[in-house]
Amino acid sequence: MLNHGIACEKLITTLKDKGINDERVLDAFRKVPRHLFVNNDPRAYDDCALPIGLGQTISQPYIVALMTQLLELERDQKILEIGTGSGFQTAVLAQFSRRVYTVERHRELGNKARQFLRELGYANITFKIGDGTQGWSQYGPFDRIIVTAEATDITAEWWSQLAPDGRVVVPVRLHGSGLTRALGLRRTGPDTMIADSSQVCGFVAMRGSSEQAGQQIRLHDGAMLKADAADLPDTAALSGVLASTPDRHWTGIRVRHDELVAVVLQRRVAHRHVVGYGVQYAGFVNINIKFFHSLKVLAH
Repeated sequence: MLNHGIACEKLITTLKDKGINDERVLDAFRKVPRHLFVNNDPRAYDDCALPIGLGQTISQPYIVALMTQLLELERDQKILEIGTGSGFQTAVLAQFSRRVYTVERHRELGNKARQFLRELGYANITFKIGDGTQGWSQYGPFDRIIVTAEATDITAEWWSQLAPDGRVVVPVRLHGSGLTRALGLRRTGPDTMIADSSQVCGFVAMRGSSEQAGQQIRLHDGAMLKADAADLPDTAALSGVLASTPDRHWTGIRVRHDELVAVVLQRRVAHRHVVGYGVQYAGFVNINIKFFHSLKVLAH
């Protein structure tokens, strides 16, 4: 029979080896019984994600610990969590917070987490079933916002509900790169924020009224373009660019295998600008190309 205490300490050692050095985060993992959130699955303390139904998962422990550490939590802060899921991340946050406000889109999943966390005795968590992309304006502003689903941007609602010196941690899908990165961002002014941390991760996609829908468009020689649903690229012109002989230019930039470098390319085709950016790592470049009527809308 699995000894949960020993298994948890092995997990804590794994988290330390991976760079989790906030003792408060590690102590929260000791206090929250992960095996109870996954119906005593024998893999409960393995460093891996596990299914919880409705197409959702309980996140890998390292990712939960990392995102909690990136929040840079202080005592008595008010936290907004987007995506309750199993409630495990919620319970970890509740170890630090004056109150956690958590929003879950899936009614069955959210109600199950609410009932379970109340049975465990958590009294500082407020639950809502609804569209997480809209945040929870009734209780804002929030000192910290954490998003536990893959987003394409910071929604206007999250931004308006973040305290002036607040911090948000969100997994952001990098357009066309196939990568999602957990970004730690600190608000520095009414319209500005600074990203001071980044880590590759994996999450299920965000769903909601403020989230951008995507589309895939077939181009030259079987190539596929991933774009926002609202984009209207000139596929014929773009296919022509892809079919042309490529130019190679050494940038002089060297990166590690886990770093990103953005490369902006410009070329006029059919009186439009073809603007592309690439992500180079592990020896290859993944190019995403979009058409814009003017460069002023280039914000990536």
